[in-house]
Amino acid sequence: MKELFVKGQILIKFITNFENLLAKWHTDQKMSYKDIAKETDTDLRIIMEYLSDSLTNTSDIHELLSFKEARKSFNTIKQRINCVIDEYNKTMDKYRLISKDCYKNTLEKIQKLESEQKWYHAYKSLGYFFGINEQYLDRSTVIDICNKALTLGNLAKVNFQELTKWINKGIEAYLMEEKDLAPSLEGAIYFVDAYKQNLILSNKEKGEHFINSMLDKIQTLASRKGLIRPLQEEYQNTDQDLYPLDLAS
Repeated sequence: MKELFVKGQILIKFITNFENLLAKWHTDQKMSYKDIAKETDTDLRIIMEYLSDSLTNTSDIHELLSFKEARKSFNTIKQRINCVIDEYNKTMDKYRLISKDCYKNTLEKIQKLESEQKWYHAYKSLGYFFGINEQYLDRSTVIDICNKALTLGNLAKVNFQELTKWINKGIEAYLMEEKDLAPSLEGAIYFVDAYKQNLILSNKEKGEHFINSMLDKIQTLASRKGLIRPLQEEYQNTDQDLYPLDLAS
């Protein structure tokens, strides 16, 4: 299962990025295998394996491909790996359903532990479930788990590194959404805002540094997408301004 998951993820990412590259490839432009690997964020060995197999000419990493050759190669590769991607998607759908049922059972167990004020046991149970099932969970479930883990982690008095791990995961989940990114960026900001005081109380210097690094990450993506107005200090912490973002509506 792990091998199929890894292979499926790599191929889906490759074929998606390759198609995006073709959409902006000028018809009179030529690119090397190394260039294609860089542009598609794919290991060069995979590029060589799939592209060279789909073309009749002998190839090396410095050989230049025309747009026509790349398009032909893309069509051939897509046909070849469709069966692998189909198998991957079917298997993932199956495990997503299983994970959804397991999450319901885990929540029941956690609620019982919460009623007994066994915060650390509840926190560890949630963390264990997430560690096993992370790759099968949808975005909203990941965000829900991160919120629960941070709440339980605070009650269980887990260390600073544990708390930041869940904030990282939550932000990554918010920023997965590309189609309607502005609400996702806003959600990520408020996600950080909800837990900033706990981080600062846990470790003031590290907490403030971590919060600013997360906001820089969000700001970089927002800026790339043209979603930031001129910077304004609208979100303030008692000690310093921590929120320089003003998302464009």
